[in-house]
Amino acid sequence: MSSEQKLNLFKLKLNNKEQKISILLGFLIIILSLILVIVNINSNNTRTVMIYLAGNNLESDSAIATSDLEAINPKKINLKNNKILIYTGGTKKWFNFIESDENAIYELKENGFEKVKSFPQKNMGNYEVFKEFLTYSYDNYKTDKYDIIMWDHGLGSLGTISDEYTNDYLTPNELEKAFSESPFNHKKISTLAFHTCLNSTIEMAGVLHKYVNYMIASEEVTWGATNYNVLGYLNDIDKLKNDYDYARTYIESYKKQMSELGISKDITYSILDLKNYPKVEKNLNDFIKNINLENNYNDIAKIRSNIHQYGLEHLDYDTVDLYELISLIKNYSKSDSAKLLTSLKEFIKYNWTNNEHSNGVSVYFPYNGNDTVKKLHLDVYNNLNYLTDYKYFINSFYKKQANA
Repeated sequence: MSSEQKLNLFKLKLNNKEQKISILLGFLIIILSLILVIVNINSNNTRTVMIYLAGNNLESDSAIATSDLEAINPKKINLKNNKILIYTGGTKKWFNFIESDENAIYELKENGFEKVKSFPQKNMGNYEVFKEFLTYSYDNYKTDKYDIIMWDHGLGSLGTISDEYTNDYLTPNELEKAFSESPFNHKKISTLAFHTCLNSTIEMAGVLHKYVNYMIASEEVTWGATNYNVLGYLNDIDKLKNDYDYARTYIESYKKQMSELGISKDITYSILDLKNYPKVEKNLNDFIKNINLENNYNDIAKIRSNIHQYGLEHLDYDTVDLYELISLIKNYSKSDSAKLLTSLKEFIKYNWTNNEHSNGVSVYFPYNGNDTVKKLHLDVYNNLNYLTDYKYFINSFYKKQANA
């Protein structure tokens, strides 16, 4: 065999070897890609649940917060993948491991909640305090998903979380400020559950849609007792497939509690898909600005006087179901209501209620509250930078009612 033939044979063997190496590398790349996909799928199951727990008189009078916390069983939760945090304060007396003269952050460990950070006593109705909890949680607990539970009293469109020491509360604008100044201005919260009364309002959704995927809340007053244990749903957190499952499991836990307490009147809870909020706001503004209130005030006032109002024993809150309101006043607008009602159905992902008037989200409409409280509501409302045409409408209605 000549030297040239030997060289060609060597080149052929080399090419064959390179081909085999290329095929092997190709297989390795495919295998590595599959491993990365599996790892990513598994990593999407990690969560941090932040419970902003202002005990208020619910705890100091009845130990309801204590009972709810006792329902969380660390033995049933994979604490490697799921971090459960509580920020405590806002009550004059705790009936558990929490100290009343400070605010603190606790993390759920194998043997229960352990304090990880303490603060001097602070007003939980101050947005800076809520922002402090958001920031600490994000900076110290890196997970794929984050969820929030707001635990306390709710005040309809006025706000949420009332501090027993100060009676101060978080207004919609303060919530907006807390989120916008926290790391969650670029990382969306998976779900936010209002473990409160009356907070399933369009005003709350208007704040949260930029920062949260799903909002879980009640249009009506919520109920509780010393065996109040809705937070026990967290024991099933490892079984939940997605954010909607998480939201539904919260409501199923509330349903179970209502059944155990034997309460069956005017109970509601809904899940709002906040990505659909902007369409609702646009359609509501278009619909409401095409109502001539000057010509139709008496008719609309009569409708408002007969419409179902939430928390009726608390006349101050003046919230009514938005879907029902639009359905009843649709003939007074030059704008077709169908587009708005359809967008509301897309927005209200799930609604559980035994009240025929309840469709899932309420809105403030001044009527029964005394004048001082109406002005308080409108002061909060007029500081909102959204729902502009609806804001103008209710201000005009208020003035006409005051002069009637």
